[in-house]
Amino acid sequence: MHTLLFLSSLACTGEKDSGTTVALPDAEPSVASVTPSLRRLTVAQYQNVISDVFGPDLLVPSNLEPDIVVEGFRSLGASISSISPVGVERYESSSFVLAEQIIAEPERLTAYFPCDLSGTPSLNCQSQGIEALGLRLWRRPLQSDESLRLNELLQTIELETDLLTGLEYTIAAMLQSPHFLYRVEMNTTDTGEVLTLDDWALASRLSFFFWNSGPDVELLANARDENLSDPIVLETQIDRMMTDDKFQQGLQNFFDEMFHLYELDDITKDPLVFTQASPDLYASAKEETFRTLQYIVNNDIDFRDVLTTRTSFIDRRLATLYGIPAPSMNGFGEIQFVESDGRRGLLTQASMLNLHAHATASSPTLRGVFIRKTLLCQMVPPPPADVDTSIPEATEDAPTMRQRLEKHFEDPSCAGCHKMMDLVGLGLENFDGIGQWRDLENNHPIDPSGNIDGTDFTNAWGLGEVVSNHPNLGPCLSDHLYSYALGHRLTDSEDPHKEWLNEHLEYSAWSFKSTMKTIALSEAFRTHGPIESSDSSESE
Repeated sequence: MHTLLFLSSLACTGEKDSGTTVALPDAEPSVASVTPSLRRLTVAQYQNVISDVFGPDLLVPSNLEPDIVVEGFRSLGASISSISPVGVERYESSSFVLAEQIIAEPERLTAYFPCDLSGTPSLNCQSQGIEALGLRLWRRPLQSDESLRLNELLQTIELETDLLTGLEYTIAAMLQSPHFLYRVEMNTTDTGEVLTLDDWALASRLSFFFWNSGPDVELLANARDENLSDPIVLETQIDRMMTDDKFQQGLQNFFDEMFHLYELDDITKDPLVFTQASPDLYASAKEETFRTLQYIVNNDIDFRDVLTTRTSFIDRRLATLYGIPAPSMNGFGEIQFVESDGRRGLLTQASMLNLHAHATASSPTLRGVFIRKTLLCQMVPPPPADVDTSIPEATEDAPTMRQRLEKHFEDPSCAGCHKMMDLVGLGLENFDGIGQWRDLENNHPIDPSGNIDGTDFTNAWGLGEVVSNHPNLGPCLSDHLYSYALGHRLTDSEDPHKEWLNEHLEYSAWSFKSTMKTIALSEAFRTHGPIESSDSSESE
């Protein structure tokens, strides 16, 4: 009921740009019974929680257990992640590296211990500090036996050495615990086919969805008071979280995963072919994309505009690549592309063009796959095992990439898939493998025309327009965001929720923030199915 009240108060008219009326979405469909799973903290989440609890300037070891990626999403991989023996050693080492830095500056613990740690604090004060620290790190109150073990550890080592050494070992123990390393969102308040998360689990799920970090003091206080289950309190907290600076951190992580931007950290290009390629170019390219996406989201602009917007944010490094004046001598500044630049929207940004290209050449196939799979959620079959996927070398008869790719169209085993991918990706052929504009390839004019599912376009400028109007774009975005929030790819039983969420996206005039809020207010976000019994100990 409250979700419907929220929807009716959205600041939109219910009119799309096309002039068609968008009906008020139906009530949320029945919640599907989906078995929950433990989610290991990703490397970014681990770092964010440490920063939030102890301060932003701690040196967090980088050699933690690597994230598992499922369909490009680390957040999905986290749901199937166990910890290897080597990973256990890495977490242990990291916990002591961090604990040593923390006790070297005891003021980092001032918010948790209500006494001066440089003196001789009472056992009661020490216990209160352990309880307060445990609440932040484990995202729930310590149980009595847990509190007892941690206090015994602290006091035993304190008697043999000193208080700070005892705290070092106690903090290290808390950081090694599965209660810290895993997001335990299975606590429930009732039983049956569908179980409702208790307020502690809900606080955790909310904070990692909006902030990619653990719950703060206010969220935990509401959980302690059992207020988060109140729809009004829940909506108030969601609104607060979206105005917090950490919301930008959360947005950045979602888009980092959805668009695989993290792959730019390890990308390589042949320097003999692309002389402008360098790590600083990839860093600038990633930042341009983040800033553009944040501009769209924070200003509540129709999210489809991310594919057609002329507004972007570049520095001098990107201005050189794009062949336009830099908007600022230092750092990033806002620019407006014009049609003669041939460039607008996400698809023509250096990040996307670098990621979906080869080390020595552009790749209409890779770029077409990205559009089909990531933006439109369409199935693209892998090539047969015995098929040669290499692109023929340029010849006098086939000097351009389009002409060389057309040879794939002649092979019946390749034609179907390659037409599906290449006729889309060829729209970006005016951009080479690092995103620099070109009119000619091997001294021959480039033809950037193509077709997507029956709709023609003439160049990259038109390609963005066609993709932005594709009927799959909204359901695909909703699917990605919903899966990211819940930690699993949606099952067939959740199809009604996918359709319901897409109705909300359209009704809210494609507001990304409103879509996030709708997800967080939904029953599906606050529930899960019964936990299946298993003899496996993989997640232990």
